[in-house]
Amino acid sequence: MREIRLTGTVAAIQTEVITNLRICGRAHERTTLTLEDDSGQIEVIDQGACGKNVSSLKVSMLKTGQQVDLLVLIIIPTRSEGSGLALETTISFLDVVRD
Repeated sequence: MREIRLTGTVAAIQTEVITNLRICGRAHERTTLTLEDDSGQIEVIDQGACGKNVSSLKVSMLKTGQQVDLLVLIIIPTRSEGSGLALETTISFLDVVRD
């Protein structure tokens, strides 16, 4: 588990409602944010009301094309199903880049 800082442009935002109460005890929105910079793209997850984003800015307030700073927690499981490595990246803190 590592916490790292990312800066980039919001390339895509996709939100879904999670109704499985086993995940955190209540229904919540889960948003996948695609962040892009000169080195490529990465998808980060915001768990909404069940997440750990402590900033006042929430993913639902963002728009495609905005520049953002993120503090994310990266988890690489020791075991993954299939041949690919499952990487989970969740948002801990979010802010808009200011000039």
